Amino acid sequence: MDRKYIFAITLSILGLIIGVMDWIGFKPWIGYEIRLHTSNRPQPEPRPGPQAERRVTLRSRPRMLSKLDVKNMLVKYNFFDKYKNKSGDFENDFVDNRNATVTDRATGLMWQWPGLDDMTYVETRAYIMTYEEAQAYVMELNRNKFAGYSNWRLPTIEELMSLMESKEVDGRYIDPVFKFYWHCWSADKYSFELVWYARFDFGGAYLDGFKDNLPVRVVRFR
Repeated sequence: MDRKYIFAITLSILGLIIGVMDWIGFKPWIGYEIRLHTSNRPQPEPRPGPQAERRVTLRSRPRMLSKLDVKNMLVKYNFFDKYKNKSGDFENDFVDNRNATVTDRATGLMWQWPGLDDMTYVETRAYIMTYEEAQAYVMELNRNKFAGYSNWRLPTIEELMSLMESKEVDGRYIDPVFKFYWHCWSADKYSFELVWYARFDFGGAYLDGFKDNLPVRVVRFR
């Protein structure tokens, strides 16, 4: 049989099938056309979840930082420092977890609450510690699974500075949720003798020696 004749018969049969499908309302090609024409349209935003709440990701591993490194970090994240970045105004989103911790949904960090600075001056004096003692304190918290977790650590200076408020309230540049919070060791070093720490009474990042005594507040990523 002639190939042209076979091809013509095939087209006729296909046309008949398509006509019947169209008559009964069965149009499988419609979905393809819709997908084709809408592929470049803006897609709906994903529904918010635990990770979608976080606005910034902060460094968690300790580093040796110069004064310029810290200043650049403050500007990068818009963190307030009374002398290094006075125009900074980072917005936190705190949630009290009702288990002695507070979560900042802006950074995804869970903070110890109360820390060793959320008490009276006399009580605090019994718990301030050297940098080396602070490391041992973190290990103890993890061994005892404080608040049910075993991955607590000292915060980096940029994590601490994320807590710094641009407005002073009751002599401190920090949200009142942290009560009597004045200062805290960080995990970052400036040299082999000096460590970065946050002073919420002075509103900035400062340096102190390893053997000096400061309060501690641990952190973990939720």
